[in-house]
Amino acid sequence: MRERSANDDGYTMVELMVVVLILGILLTVALPTLLGARERAEDRAAQSDLRYALTAARAIQTDTEDYSKANALPTGLVTMESSLCYVDATTVSVYTGATCVTGHGQASVSVKGTTTAFGAARMSATMTCFVIYDTGGLTHYGTTGIANCTGEWAATPGNVTATSLATGGW
Repeated sequence: MRERSANDDGYTMVELMVVVLILGILLTVALPTLLGARERAEDRAAQSDLRYALTAARAIQTDTEDYSKANALPTGLVTMESSLCYVDATTVSVYTGATCVTGHGQASVSVKGTTTAFGAARMSATMTCFVIYDTGGLTHYGTTGIANCTGEWAATPGNVTATSLATGGW
């Protein structure tokens, strides 16, 4: 190989092409992972909202020995957890542009409390509807289609049956 002269301080074209090739390979490997992370985060946000709603419902149930006051009314869940947007049990949850009965936020949580059970549904930005159903200590987790993304559906016994990840829950 030839010796570099004092004014020959740059990289060769081959060296630059190798760097570009390595960067391209790294980008090809990393991009799908980064894109999947956003979807997982959106799903986790929906699941987290349902857990917050369940915590509020359990607080109401502890005070009243009844889940029926765990609803979207101004005297319901919003008194325990005001950061969520609650909608009526028959209203389909949306992930953005919600019209809240009580609370605030872009995404709505459709809720229904009965004497013995609480059900809630929350649509994720990935268009996956997450649901939760609790009967005073035994909590069931699951997903459902868009049309069933309501507190009414989630609170119906038998619709949400998974109690762990292994049995189909989240």
